[in-house]
Amino acid sequence: MPPPPYRRSPPMLQAPLAHDPRLPPDPHPASAPPLIEVINLGLTYPARRGQPPFCVFEGLSFTIQKGKFVCLLGHSGCGKTSLLNILAGLQKPTDGAVVLAGKEVTGPSLDRGVIFQHYALMPWRSVLGNITFAVRSRYPQWSKTRGREHALKYIELVGLGEAANKRPSELSGGMKQRVGIARGLAIEPLMLLMDEPLGALDALTRGSLQDELRRIVTETQQTSFMITHDIDEAILLADRIVLMSNGPNAVIAEIVNNPLPATRTREGLHHEAMYYPLRNHLMDFLVARSAHVERTTIHPGKGRVPPIIDVQPDPTPSP
Repeated sequence: MPPPPYRRSPPMLQAPLAHDPRLPPDPHPASAPPLIEVINLGLTYPARRGQPPFCVFEGLSFTIQKGKFVCLLGHSGCGKTSLLNILAGLQKPTDGAVVLAGKEVTGPSLDRGVIFQHYALMPWRSVLGNITFAVRSRYPQWSKTRGREHALKYIELVGLGEAANKRPSELSGGMKQRVGIARGLAIEPLMLLMDEPLGALDALTRGSLQDELRRIVTETQQTSFMITHDIDEAILLADRIVLMSNGPNAVIAEIVNNPLPATRTREGLHHEAMYYPLRNHLMDFLVARSAHVERTTIHPGKGRVPPIIDVQPDPTPSP
């Protein structure tokens, strides 16, 4: 008797892969193999109380190059956080696999740093104590002095040098999130995963931290994957923007290249020639197209092949 549809589909990856041949060639090839490959990923919850199995998403396949910042946009219920949890190794998919640096992700690892929506700080430890705890977990062979110096470097990087000895109860929301960012960076992960880390902040603090996050990631060349509901945040931060259709049975509809220059700033976004074409494309997807994505192109073994989009300039209006 075949296994029920919510069971993980064999076969699993048996050996590390530098590149999985089931993935289609990237129309925008890079010189190096991707750091992370998501291969035909699916998540289905088992049937309960006479109801059929519930498919959150299916056939997700995409890659992320080293040093790139990727944002994921989609409506609530499409499985964004579940996808991030699978990338982090905190949740197992029912189908497909995630390959990081040639090895399949099978559980949590310090190769992946996670910044959650909530701060998740230890309230009895100072800023320095929270970060040195993570550093000791990552580098247990280091001396206490070296671990402290390493932690202080990242505390300074996020602008909290004067607050290093304060406890979380003495910090504002924006400062707490800076601690989370510093902690995620301090373990020097291959991949930094962020689940709407700025979503709970007020508009002014959020804008300031967007600038700081862009500066830090650019300076450290940290490979990053971030969930956001904010289109302008995605435009400012991301090199590529992954668009998911509405759930259930969500799929990746398309992947959009960000055409704006790497020197872009939040204050200057609206002056960039491609800002409005890009923003209009993303808004049009979320408002109109996300509920009507064609799903018939999901293939066993490689999933749905999402198109990679280069947004075109708006046509010049006729006089």
